[in-house]
Amino acid sequence: MENQLAYPILNYAHEDEAFALRLYEEMHNAGQSAWIDLHDVRHDEHWHQAVNRALQVCTHMLLIWSKHADTSREVESEWVYFLSQSKPIILILLDHHPVHYSLERFVSIDFTRDNGGLRRLLSHLHSAQRDPQAAVLAVEQGNAAFHSYDYAAAIKAYNRALGLDPSNALAYHSRGMAYFHLKHFDRALEDYAEAIRLDTSLAEAHYQRGYLLHLQGEHQRALASFTDALRNNPQDSNAYYYRGLTLELLGESERALEDYTHAIEHSPDNTPAYAMRGMIYYTQSRFDDALSDLSRAIFQNPGDAASHLMRGKTHHALGHEQEALRDYGQAIRLDPTQAEGFRGRGMVYSILGNYQTALEDLRQAVRLNPGDGIARLALGDTCFALGNHEQAMAEYSEAIRLMPDNANPYHNR
Repeated sequence: MENQLAYPILNYAHEDEAFALRLYEEMHNAGQSAWIDLHDVRHDEHWHQAVNRALQVCTHMLLIWSKHADTSREVESEWVYFLSQSKPIILILLDHHPVHYSLERFVSIDFTRDNGGLRRLLSHLHSAQRDPQAAVLAVEQGNAAFHSYDYAAAIKAYNRALGLDPSNALAYHSRGMAYFHLKHFDRALEDYAEAIRLDTSLAEAHYQRGYLLHLQGEHQRALASFTDALRNNPQDSNAYYYRGLTLELLGESERALEDYTHAIEHSPDNTPAYAMRGMIYYTQSRFDDALSDLSRAIFQNPGDAASHLMRGKTHHALGHEQEALRDYGQAIRLDPTQAEGFRGRGMVYSILGNYQTALEDLRQAVRLNPGDGIARLALGDTCFALGNHEQAMAEYSEAIRLMPDNANPYHNR
């Protein structure tokens, strides 16, 4: 039926399974789609996962009410959830058992008689017509609640929108974002997937799905989603940035470098890609390029300890000792738990002959990260320079234990 609005889930007690299945089949024969676990759990889903998906997607609930349903905790948990989401429930009365007081306000259809129940049910399901314009208004109301950080209210508004227009991809996408902020990540992924199914060109849904998958460590799937986002919106600097991060995590630094460059091209004044590209340049010994990018990153975000640390390391590599000291010092001020900042500053102090200050920094580096072999090696060199040969030997031995393939501590010992 082209104008069909409702896509109901059948909620029933185990004892009423035969009736539920018969009702489902009669509805399908009449052209009305519905969801029932006996038929619609996918082969790759667990039962609870499938029911959760259906509770999100379905617009109505057909609650088959009986004495068995009244005592079923599973049945109750599903209709209570529908109530919390302001979704409509239709009671299918299978016997004369009293209806729960919380459900009395809903439409009920008497199936205790043999005639007319299905016709009345279908008539009720078809009586509500699509109203896409009203759905747009409901989405806007949801967006207002979303931007006020009232995500539960936003979800209820998006539910109303989907009741008015189940093909509204933006409503699914927006509801997915609200679920994300409530840390209901599985529901968010389901809504992003439905938004994409309805509108494959919705770049933001691809991006949000990729971002969530990235956070969950699903890097290959995240990569595919970011690529789909960029296929639909090649100007999206965030998608380039996060695809770059994902590529780095997958060991593809050259491709990551390209994506960071694209992110910078599309958003030169507001992107964290400078810092990430600068770090790659540093690992490639392109120190001047690294210095340029890291300076831009610090200009945009002066409070980023990692960028100060990396710029300190770059100055260190270029022999700019005073500049390195300033950046290491700022990195430490911003993050006093950053062992690498103390190590780097200690090594520079040692180069400058300020061995006592170097000793203090390197000892702090080792306290923060006892497994840092480079810091142990530098600490050994500093102890040796101060004439403490016994302590130097101990530090070299520890460096060898931590870095058995590094020749320097063997040589120095």
